[in-house]
Amino acid sequence: MPVHWGLARSRVWYYKPSNEACLPHHRRNPMYTSTPKRSIALLSLITITGGAIGMGTMMAPSVQREGNAKHVAEMQALETKPFDLTLIDTLSDWTHDKQLDASAIEGKVVLLGLVDSASPQSMLTLSTLARYERQDGEDGLVVLAVHPELGWETISEKVNEGRVRVQVAKDNGNAFAEALKSDDTPDLYLIDRAGQLRYADFESRSLKRAVGQLLRETPEEAIENAALQAQGIEVAAEEKAPAAAPELPTVTSADYEAANWPEHNTGKLSAKNMQGKPLPVALGNEEWLSDKKPTEGKVLVLDFWATWCGPCRAASPKLEEIQREYEGKVEVLAIGGSSDDEGAHKKYVIANKKAYSNLYDRRDHINNALQVRGIPHTVVMSSDGVIRWQGNPLNRDFKKIVEQVINADPLASAQALGAADPSTSGAKTPGSIPAEAYAKANWPEQNKGKLYATNNQGKKLPVPLGREEWISDERETEGKVVMLDFWATWCPPCREFSPIADRLQKKHEGKLQILAISGQRDPESDVRSYIAKHPVSYAHLYDDNQRVYKSLKVSGIPHVVIMSTDGVIRWQGFPLDPSFEQTLDQIIASDPMFN
Repeated sequence: MPVHWGLARSRVWYYKPSNEACLPHHRRNPMYTSTPKRSIALLSLITITGGAIGMGTMMAPSVQREGNAKHVAEMQALETKPFDLTLIDTLSDWTHDKQLDASAIEGKVVLLGLVDSASPQSMLTLSTLARYERQDGEDGLVVLAVHPELGWETISEKVNEGRVRVQVAKDNGNAFAEALKSDDTPDLYLIDRAGQLRYADFESRSLKRAVGQLLRETPEEAIENAALQAQGIEVAAEEKAPAAAPELPTVTSADYEAANWPEHNTGKLSAKNMQGKPLPVALGNEEWLSDKKPTEGKVLVLDFWATWCGPCRAASPKLEEIQREYEGKVEVLAIGGSSDDEGAHKKYVIANKKAYSNLYDRRDHINNALQVRGIPHTVVMSSDGVIRWQGNPLNRDFKKIVEQVINADPLASAQALGAADPSTSGAKTPGSIPAEAYAKANWPEQNKGKLYATNNQGKKLPVPLGREEWISDERETEGKVVMLDFWATWCPPCREFSPIADRLQKKHEGKLQILAISGQRDPESDVRSYIAKHPVSYAHLYDDNQRVYKSLKVSGIPHVVIMSTDGVIRWQGFPLDPSFEQTLDQIIASDPMFN
């Protein structure tokens, strides 16, 4: 008997409580048909900026829009026209004593966003906007959140607790939100310095590019560029060219033929058997939901999945482990499609960020070409585009199979080695440093004392970070040594370590990021109250589900985990140990990122 259902056009999909694939029925079951609910409560965000830039033009949009073709057309009808600034006058109950009017934003760039205050995605967007305000505040950046009457008490409480650090005003009767024709949350809009709505409901991943572009325009340039945009010519800000990628070595078809590929999957496939052949149709029709990554010269793992599919979600940690372990040699591309409501799928991806990439193909180009009948279904391709293996990623040998393809691939290995050469790859990144450099580094001896947790030294975290809520401003961790400090307000040794951690964060700023994670029998309100009275330079996060804490089986706090820039735990234990600071110093000094 199926335990969960999902609807895919004329097919009803189900999964069994096992590691089997999710399979379709051939009849539609109306009992499981549902319409996605849209929350009534909306949160509008206004960010005000200014600046000037030189521009280039391009026919393809550099700022990606959200929604289906009909909605995009509606938004484009609003673009390049003067924005009705009297809408701001309809707002009331301003917080932080910073009431704005049309005159206050004249000549500025205005970023508008509609966000559901009850959703995690909205809180992430608010955190992002707070970061923009912090980093560009001296240039005139102002952030405003506009919330509807429904739920006003909730957003006010979040402001008073310090969870929302941007200006908030009430949208009476949802007039502000309705005027922008928002179809879902979160939505983002941009007004240029000439008062024209330039981008309506665009992708959050285009925020940096879009804000940077309009930030640098003069009012005169804004008028000229908007006129070009109205003709279908989108203006692109001139950006610093990225470092040239290393030139790939020359390999021949004979190199691929002689490679030691894994045996083909001879079991039952829930798709057409394409092993030993290229994809029936090429990649390229999908929408990237995460940052787009280069795939040339790498092994590709295509994972066809859906949010409602239990086995798909069960396979996710294994796919993430592969991506993290073989960064630079492999790209895992999780491809969703029409079996998932597009809006719900995107929200799930945003709320559950992964190390691998997420894409969405509303027309199921590759899925249909492969005749996929059950999910999860994965395709492992070598760098020449040939499928070397396909099947269920929950296969117990799946990781070994992917590893064999990576090791056998004549280009993937060379690609990783070439990327590690600073003379060809530019600045160092964790993915550009070969595993051998980390293996040969002079790491400190592992802690052999009593840990009060599972010993994970020499391994990566059992579960990845990403589900925690940032209580302090969000910090960048890539390319840094990361220290996780599990603590609680009621724990005296934890409080004793706090000033030490604060000093260490300042001492190693730029190379170290300390993340203090609370949630261990500590109400969030108590944590927020405590850190408001005891500000520190390191970051605070809260996890009421204690995912990482439980995965490490921590039985005593404070407990600290120190990870090198490749994500491997180099030391864990009690941070008040007399040799703790020396151990941390050695990890930072030994990390290949800083040598």
